[in-house]
Amino acid sequence: MKKRILILLVIGLIILISGCVREEPILPPKEGVYEELEGSVKLSISERFTEERDGGHISLNLATEKIYGCYNFQLNSNVKIQGNIIIVEIKNVFKPEMCLEALGPAKFSKNLGKIEGDYQLTMKYKDEEDKYNLKITKEDIKINLISSSFTILELDEVSRFPTGSIKVECLKNANDKIHESLCDQFYEELENLGATKSDKEYGKQLTGNNVLYDYTGGSVELENLIDTYAQYDYMLIAIYTWEGDSLYSWTRR
Repeated sequence: MKKRILILLVIGLIILISGCVREEPILPPKEGVYEELEGSVKLSISERFTEERDGGHISLNLATEKIYGCYNFQLNSNVKIQGNIIIVEIKNVFKPEMCLEALGPAKFSKNLGKIEGDYQLTMKYKDEEDKYNLKITKEDIKINLISSSFTILELDEVSRFPTGSIKVECLKNANDKIHESLCDQFYEELENLGATKSDKEYGKQLTGNNVLYDYTGGSVELENLIDTYAQYDYMLIAIYTWEGDSLYSWTRR
């Protein structure tokens, strides 16, 4: 049973970290072939955090509807921002010589930076041209379709990580009856630091044990609080800030 709980905690930590860090696309190696795009392209706009920890950036993400036998295939694309117009030109699919064998689409991701305001998003492939209106505020990202022929919009609205908030998760071994209330104790001490449960829309969309708090204090206090619980068995605590800080502690015996 302990082994199973340990595995679940490891998986939970991986999911938490991957949910807040979005990597830059891998640059294509020199060896490989370029092939024509087949089928439609899925489009999404999301928020990403970088190593600079300067808040959320806007990320444009593309993926082919077609699934390939290698998950490292890349959708060869260029992005230009001209004033309030974002132009994405899709060229083809790049298939590296080395195949990482697993099913997946050909993908492309571009960090557009910390942009805000109203934009027209133009997607181009050969003679086809799709257009969207893109509205970016500190609270959310909204996309409205103007015309579409080869792209598929996955989400038309995305809530952004609120400024002045933290996302918190605490997991504890349920079979540890002596310390089974440690998470309740942790949340209580977190609130003693000035954190209050948030009613913002982003928090309402969180799943699992994730809880959104409003917090304007420093990261040092959060790190010290997490370290206090590092002595206990089979415990996972993770805190993410709107600036991009990832603070977590995972203990096991």
